[in-house]
Amino acid sequence: GDWSSDVCSSDLLLSLLTMPIGPTRKDASWALGRIGTTQASPELRTSLLEAAEHDLDPTVRARLVRAWANVAPQEERTPGLARLLADPSPIVRIAALRAIAKFGCEGTPGMLDGVVVDPEAGVRLEAIAASATCMGDVEKLKKMLEKAPADEQAALVRTLGKRELLPNPQSWLAASRPLMVRVAAVEVLQDRKSQLDLALNAAEGPIRTAAAGVLLEE
Repeated sequence: GDWSSDVCSSDLLLSLLTMPIGPTRKDASWALGRIGTTQASPELRTSLLEAAEHDLDPTVRARLVRAWANVAPQEERTPGLARLLADPSPIVRIAALRAIAKFGCEGTPGMLDGVVVDPEAGVRLEAIAASATCMGDVEKLKKMLEKAPADEQAALVRTLGKRELLPNPQSWLAASRPLMVRVAAVEVLQDRKSQLDLALNAAEGPIRTAAAGVLLEE
């Protein structure tokens, strides 16, 4: 159903968030994330965001981030997500970043500049991925490329490549690069002739698969 037909259900679930029993709040927050994605009153949106910011359990907060982001209009969503990026729990910051990756950041590109260097590796990866829809300091991302660990380097290659901002795209296919980085470079390679050649002739299976996948998608 949608929010308009499930007002009673959503109100009941919100009331369960006041319960002191952790599993009850976790179940309620999980259900709120799936009950609807079309309509929600301003009061309901406010209640969801307040709970996402203040519940004592980070798992509950993370689930409520998804519930709220799915129903908030963009003009509310962007400033709310910016606040949620400051949450002390990595899983809440990750939930906010996944919402930004899905919905963008509506004219506030600098909001990810701090979290791309978050102390938590998982948060950094999600922030780099979200930068594909919420691009901030491009030069900062480019400077991170060479010194980043392989998984973050691959994420940076994908993000910059999707925005056609990747420096020397062909150089990321060099055999000296880690395999996961080369796979990422294949996925954002703009030269379709090179894609076909890699799909047919590359030595490593993951490279052939990545190239073939891009060609099939197109």
